[in-house]
Amino acid sequence: RSYLVGIQALRIDILNTVREEVRDKFTMWGASLDNLMVVSTLMLSIGFGFAVEGTFPPAEHDGFEYSGCRQGLLVLYASLAGLSLAFPLLSLMLTVTVRFEVAKVQKQVLGDIHGKIRDIMFQHGTTALHSPRGGNASDDGVARRGPRNGEGPDNS
Repeated sequence: RSYLVGIQALRIDILNTVREEVRDKFTMWGASLDNLMVVSTLMLSIGFGFAVEGTFPPAEHDGFEYSGCRQGLLVLYASLAGLSLAFPLLSLMLTVTVRFEVAKVQKQVLGDIHGKIRDIMFQHGTTALHSPRGGNASDDGVARRGPRNGEGPDNS
């Protein structure tokens, strides 16, 4: 019996280690996405600065004539000025969307790992495993819940 309890404790420790590693990876991805949102916001503000400050060349009705190559350069400049607003805004919107998706996947993955820990704890009917903090597993909030409505490894 103590051998089985030792094996269960080892499995739980391994899953807890995996859970912490997964949580660290998700935290790292979240920080990267936050940095990307900051950069996108700064680029968007620079683009708005160009548009608001009126950095465009003088208009033709002010006496300036643009022909040939200059006309093409003006079109290119206006197109790039428009894209300097569109791309950072699109980047910001996609980054926010990905951030929400990462949070949703993190919750799902950590819930699956927690379910595996719960299944291991109740695999042999053991509820009094010792946790690494010195108390029993019911202090963690893990051992209080058993398989619901016949769920578990034996009834799959």
